[in-house]
Amino acid sequence: EIELDIYGQTIRKELKPALFVEECKCPIGHIGQHCEQCAEGYRREPIEGGPFAKCVPCNCNQHSLSCDPNTGKCDCLHHTSGDNCEKCEEGYYGNPIVKQLDDPNGQNSIQLSENELSNMCKKCPCLNDGPCAEIFNYQLNRVEIVCLACPKGTQGNLCELCDDGYYNKDPLSKSAASCEKCLCNG
Repeated sequence: EIELDIYGQTIRKELKPALFVEECKCPIGHIGQHCEQCAEGYRREPIEGGPFAKCVPCNCNQHSLSCDPNTGKCDCLHHTSGDNCEKCEEGYYGNPIVKQLDDPNGQNSIQLSENELSNMCKKCPCLNDGPCAEIFNYQLNRVEIVCLACPKGTQGNLCELCDDGYYNKDPLSKSAASCEKCLCNG
């Protein structure tokens, strides 16, 4: 029923339901009155493709549940960074990229546990919490961690040695954290 008040005159009218009203059933990954928005965990394809571009799942290497729907940039977790959480943040090392598989069920990646995901980027063992990298030492035939920015006065793969012109003021300490500049009168 509808009631109209026109110039002091009340008109009551019984109306029939409007059967012609549009009701959108959105495809997977789309939401909104006209399916014009991407759902949580989806982004535009192509990136910045506008409100009617297709919505596809975010590609965050399982290190995020969501990404920006227009740019595709992931909200990275597990000490990862990059648009797709494809690298470890500074001060961490490892390979956070989850290997892709092709299987007949349409699943494109291996599902890892939260513990496995959070251990893909490990904290660098450097004195100043600085950046590090994994390198392969061909002479020793093994992978080693090397600090990339040792504090002043230190050197070595893990900044564990005093640099030339510096000495360890605490010789019983195995840490180069106590390296001090030598005072040798020039």
